[in-house]
Amino acid sequence: MKNFMVTCIVILVFAANAKADFKAGVDAYGKKDYKTAIKEFQLLADQGNADAQYMLGYMYASGKGVLQDYIEAHMWFNLAAAQGKDRAVEARDKIAEVMAPQQIAEAQRLAREWKPKVASDQEAMKPFKTSEKIGPTGAALIREIQKNLTALGYDPGPADGVMGNKTHWAIRDYQKQAGLPIDGEPSPELLEQLKKERQNLLAEEKAASSSTSGTSVGINTAPEPQMQEVIDQLKKIVRKGENERRADSDFLEELYDLIKRYDWPWRNQLFHDDFQDGDLTRNPAWNVVSGDFWIDSNNRLVSQFKNPEQKRETSSDRQEEDTGTRILKGILGEILKERADEPSRTVQPTKAEIYSSANITNSFSMDIELMTPPGENDARLEIGPFKGTRRDDGYRLIYNGGETATFELARLNYRGFSIIEVSKPVPLSNDSMIHAIRWQRYSDGSMVISVDGKEIIRTIDRSFQDSFDGFTIVNYHGNFAFMQIDIFGTQN
Repeated sequence: MKNFMVTCIVILVFAANAKADFKAGVDAYGKKDYKTAIKEFQLLADQGNADAQYMLGYMYASGKGVLQDYIEAHMWFNLAAAQGKDRAVEARDKIAEVMAPQQIAEAQRLAREWKPKVASDQEAMKPFKTSEKIGPTGAALIREIQKNLTALGYDPGPADGVMGNKTHWAIRDYQKQAGLPIDGEPSPELLEQLKKERQNLLAEEKAASSSTSGTSVGINTAPEPQMQEVIDQLKKIVRKGENERRADSDFLEELYDLIKRYDWPWRNQLFHDDFQDGDLTRNPAWNVVSGDFWIDSNNRLVSQFKNPEQKRETSSDRQEEDTGTRILKGILGEILKERADEPSRTVQPTKAEIYSSANITNSFSMDIELMTPPGENDARLEIGPFKGTRRDDGYRLIYNGGETATFELARLNYRGFSIIEVSKPVPLSNDSMIHAIRWQRYSDGSMVISVDGKEIIRTIDRSFQDSFDGFTIVNYHGNFAFMQIDIFGTQN
């Protein structure tokens, strides 16, 4: 009887607070306080609230307050649909149209295995349930695992000590990359492995920084042939010393750092276009996916795209609402810029995209001459190597225009975007000048990006181990002109 009474009290308290918490989430969303909105919706969604699950699915689908993740979005829409939410059914089916079959299968599996976090009064009294495997300090262990995963470039979500889906999949991704047994579960052994790799990463970054104090790797030009010949001979000596163990390991490491400082491993030209032939269909062939691209009279690849959704809202453009009616009403259109229901209706593109197929080695050097003519300060451009026919795998260098223009280096895979590094403000803001962008990636995963000879990003990411299938340009908003694109690589 006592347990029954406690259960009733928990249900009554939850029922009384659920409406208020959902309203708080909607109000926060209306004020664009996405962090608070996510917190409120996540709490209710984890407990089985269909409205919160629907809103959480939308925020994952649109990337508001979280990294865009179609798998998470599909899962939450599916859970809400199972409780009779008609709009959730429509949203789930719409988002499935832009997902790969394996993504849909994974989202369906997660929905099948999902369980509410508050299944009984006893669980309601426990914010975190430990297991024998991770011991009584499970929350602290998970929190440290989350911190280290984030530092290594994975996305486990916030370091809150809660073992959610994002942490589970971040662990699986790490285990896969590290060659470990894949179970997605936290453990003290996993934390030690993460700490060790993080220490190695910090040591590599420190060595890269110190070894380039005189001449920056990724900014200097290729050495003279005689110098490169000496460097190649030194590399052979280092490899022989490592294989035959004839030299001290510390000495060989210092010698390798010196070699890397002057080496130029990208000897093979993989891609070149200066657009002098005025033809986008050959030498090399470009494929226009959406929007307009053309070669102008000055032999430049030009892209001009104005996205109406890119306009910044002012406080007078909209009124804050106390309920989620307005938000829920227009949700599908915001998720996927809703496709036309009638064949006669013209679908407006949300970006201009062009790509060219090319075998780009895992280690590469890209030189791109770019001009940003005068225009809007909210320009956004993405460039980078991709994998696969869907071009949803690879790296993206993202230019965000404005008075404080910045670059972001992002990793793109089937689960969405992950920002690896963000530059400080750079003087590249619609000034009608030609700017030289150099992006270099070494065989150990270290990357250096410079603009006009000045380093703006230096980081390490080992997410991709094999070659890329091409190079893409995506214009989300703004006017851009490309004078030349050159990509060099190593021997396969």
